[in-house]
Amino acid sequence: FFCMDWGAQHWAVQRDLITFEDDSKPGNDVQYYASVHRAEKLSAKALQLIAQKPQEFCSMITKRERLRHPCISQFLGVILSTSSQPEWIMFERYDNTLEEGVEGQKMSSSDILDIARQICLGLVFLHSQKLVHGNINANTVFLGRGNSIKIAYILEQQILQSSGVSVATEDDIRALGGLILHMAWNSRRVTMSAYTSIINKFPHFAFLLSSCLGPAPPPAIEVLRIIDRTIKQCTSTYQPGPSTITPRKRGKPSGRPPGSKNKPKKPKLSQTTT
Repeated sequence: FFCMDWGAQHWAVQRDLITFEDDSKPGNDVQYYASVHRAEKLSAKALQLIAQKPQEFCSMITKRERLRHPCISQFLGVILSTSSQPEWIMFERYDNTLEEGVEGQKMSSSDILDIARQICLGLVFLHSQKLVHGNINANTVFLGRGNSIKIAYILEQQILQSSGVSVATEDDIRALGGLILHMAWNSRRVTMSAYTSIINKFPHFAFLLSSCLGPAPPPAIEVLRIIDRTIKQCTSTYQPGPSTITPRKRGKPSGRPPGSKNKPKKPKLSQTTT
């Protein structure tokens, strides 16, 4: 199912969607270009694919030294114990309420797909804003040095090759949120202060953080309302921010003609009369 050594691979997807650099060597960065269309495809089928062979998925995750964490162990244990229908740890107590919509109405598959799409849009929005909190930016926090987005890429390849379900399920939402948060949380660079900064600015990630750290998140249907309301507000008012790339400063022109070299001037010899 996952048959590639994704720790030391170089992947490149055409149309500037994603570029991966080898992150097995220190100092290499991961460049990430998101597209809403790609995010929609990922949210539609991600967990269904994991559910087919959860053992392989868990094995791939635990191979990474940096992902060995008590939270991950508990997270993976839930998947393995319910392989036919994986339950993500953050929502396991709210399975019954998740299907209930406004005024007790059942949520349709299209409603859930729309919510999953909005979560993806929110993540794309965060990255496009290049939010900076001290030395931690949105790329570092949510992509965890590329681990979560590499998994997303592998899943996408499976999605492109698969057929069947064309709408998202409740589990797809668990997959999307759980995958990104757990990968990011176990990145060496992520700190509590970085999460606090982002949670304060974007409340719709609060339930992901709180469920990972212990306190019970609000009932799932209320969470979905918060996500729906907040991300719509973010995407409707989004304006591209200024570039964070600072141009290199060049030295002042010396006034010498092009191609001249900085040769030291020879001292003039004093002429003596004989």
